[in-house]
Amino acid sequence: MSQTYADIKGILLSLPSVKDVVISINAEYWGIDWAEQDAEKAEYEGVIAKWKTGEKTHLMIRWDGKNRNETAVLENMETDANGNDLNLKLLSYKDGRPAPVFNMQAPQALAVVPMGVAADDSADEEESPSPAPTVIVNEQQWTKVQPEGVKTDARSQARELPRLNRGGLSLDTIESLFDFLLPTKWIPRVLKYTNEKLQGHDALNAKMTHGELLRFFGYMIHR
Repeated sequence: MSQTYADIKGILLSLPSVKDVVISINAEYWGIDWAEQDAEKAEYEGVIAKWKTGEKTHLMIRWDGKNRNETAVLENMETDANGNDLNLKLLSYKDGRPAPVFNMQAPQALAVVPMGVAADDSADEEESPSPAPTVIVNEQQWTKVQPEGVKTDARSQARELPRLNRGGLSLDTIESLFDFLLPTKWIPRVLKYTNEKLQGHDALNAKMTHGELLRFFGYMIHR
């Protein structure tokens, strides 16, 4: 039974790893004009390296005659610009293993079952325990086994609500608030840089003080 694009997409999404999966696709995938004028054959094979993104929307594929992987958008591998089927196929692995099939143990199997794969509807059979939740991160499959949850709080001290450590400051003025919030030595460094540019020979060019700089910041906040 031939597989549709939806079948192949479901299979790829269900696999714990797409590394070394071999596919083929019509030359029109790279453009109808290119397929008619420049393509050397009607379809091309490619070996998948991995998913490019965690959302599993882009694949990294090394195509025939290429020496490096290229990005392929999975959704663009269904039809060409005219809406014709690109005839995407899953082929046998290069080492002789048969083409991959849908992995019924994958989390996606609960939501996506390709055409041609029978769903388990044996309601009369004894119910088996649910499999442990599994996630795939960077092509690695992780299965949660234990613990189910933390039942005992190991802390013996009384719980306290978080409090702001004011360091002894009252924080009731703009100056004290800036002293508390600004990074250490930030005001002195601003003063050093600014005062180097001021000659100090008149009121307009007078060097700034610590308090003047704090008031200046306060004016900006009030404005």
